[in-house]
Amino acid sequence: MQRNRYTRAAGFCFVLALSPGYGVAQGIASDASAAAPVDKAQLVRLASDPKLLDSNAILEELRLGAATTSVIVTLTPTTAANALATQSQRAATMPAGAEKPGAPVFYDLSNESIRTQLRSTVESKVTQVITQLASPGLRVRQQFSYQFGFAADVTAAVLQQILASPEVVQVTKNRTQKMYSKQGIPLMRADIPPGTYPPGTYKGRGVSIAITDSGVDTAHPMLGNGGSPIFNAKVIGGYNTADKNADPRPQGNSHGTACAGIAAGDLTTSGDYIGGVAPEAKLYALKITPTNSDSAADADTIAAWEWVITNKNNDPKNPILIINHSFGGGEYASTCDALSNVTTAALRVVSAGITIFAASGNEGLCGSMGDPACISFVNSVGAVYDANIGPQVGWCVSANACSKYPYPGCSKTANFAADDPTTAADKVTAYSNSASFMTLFAPSNNAYTTTIVGTGGDPTKNYDMTFGGTSAASPYAAGAAAILQSAFKAKTGVFLTPAEVRNYLINNGDIITDTKIAVSKPRVNLAKAVSALPGDLLLPNRGGWRTLLGN
Repeated sequence: MQRNRYTRAAGFCFVLALSPGYGVAQGIASDASAAAPVDKAQLVRLASDPKLLDSNAILEELRLGAATTSVIVTLTPTTAANALATQSQRAATMPAGAEKPGAPVFYDLSNESIRTQLRSTVESKVTQVITQLASPGLRVRQQFSYQFGFAADVTAAVLQQILASPEVVQVTKNRTQKMYSKQGIPLMRADIPPGTYPPGTYKGRGVSIAITDSGVDTAHPMLGNGGSPIFNAKVIGGYNTADKNADPRPQGNSHGTACAGIAAGDLTTSGDYIGGVAPEAKLYALKITPTNSDSAADADTIAAWEWVITNKNNDPKNPILIINHSFGGGEYASTCDALSNVTTAALRVVSAGITIFAASGNEGLCGSMGDPACISFVNSVGAVYDANIGPQVGWCVSANACSKYPYPGCSKTANFAADDPTTAADKVTAYSNSASFMTLFAPSNNAYTTTIVGTGGDPTKNYDMTFGGTSAASPYAAGAAAILQSAFKAKTGVFLTPAEVRNYLINNGDIITDTKIAVSKPRVNLAKAVSALPGDLLLPNRGGWRTLLGN
């Protein structure tokens, strides 16, 4: 019996038939793989340091003989930053959850002055501390701009020096995220013909979506058809945070290109591809996977999200209002805001007026999700079939999945699979993670979408006919959000806040029950959401609308 599996990499992602060339993520790339003497007494001392969070994960590589381990270092804020935090308390709105005990410090990054000052003081402080700690045993991987910290590969000796610094608040593991796709557009009612009452009237014009993923092939005919030298009228900017260069095009991994095509590919008719959910939206490509890797480090994700904040208004006519992130990892049975570094980055993004969508994960979990989907400031998206596509056999799932059977062809750590002997529109897929704290469902399997030019399985070789997983569901929801933002701006003259985007999608979705766990959540219904928007009226008092929307 042939079985399918998920390709694992920097997020959750697409479903492919088992084939050579796609493997399990290799984890942290490091030049420290050679064996090194282990000072067990030193490791014991490090493990007992209260600043070292999740010490087992941080020290495991050192115990196994690696020369370095990859960490994220959090620093004390400056006096200037504390003053900015106080000033931010006067902001008109604050993201839900930002006021809870233990939440990251809130800065009103929708305020350009606060955003500029915070970036200046953060970058100055981080540079100062890195200079103080400079050593051959310290290799800095990322310096952050909106949170006081940096990521680095460090030896045990340097880690001890870092922990001893009074400027250091805590040290956490720089974790690795994995990749988590016929068109789901009709199912969520995003296919009403142009010229008809919404959403056909609105196609995402005036809004940009950032795809933080494996890169986007800007040469694809539906993604701008080439650039000079990289970007074009569709993909108008981006950056490669993993390799630290200005070229965010993929190196062999088409995951990000597929997500971009679902969210905002241009209108066309090529096989089953009819364009993205928001075909007139612009795209930014943020490549978070290193060359020859299908995994992403937390630090590279944080850097990508910070890049989006800084460059939100590079094109004032098409501000970045949405991030799609079809990556993740881990299993969390409740909101995971204690994952301080990525949580802080997510709060910063939302505070800048940008909405994040992330795949819930493909492990078949009932009551749990991966991160960053489990962060309360992120909209988590699970997957439903868009149609009856016949029996789907052998999804590889977690050992903790609620519906599974042993199968040795799956990953070495799981060796379990799950089947969907019948499929139907709006049936939750066997592999989709679901939980009571999940946000939404959106369409998934066998999405016909863009891929790296010349590598597709369709007659033109430009399209992937089988993209799936919650990696596909997330950009469907992200595209829907772009339509909402475009429509609201056309009707009212202003954009929605991230909380308002979430409320419209939740309150106007079609309720779907995942029978694996008896959890019911809304599946995106774009026509209903757009129809619920207020009429053509400029808003003299934005606070009044917030009250109406229940925020």
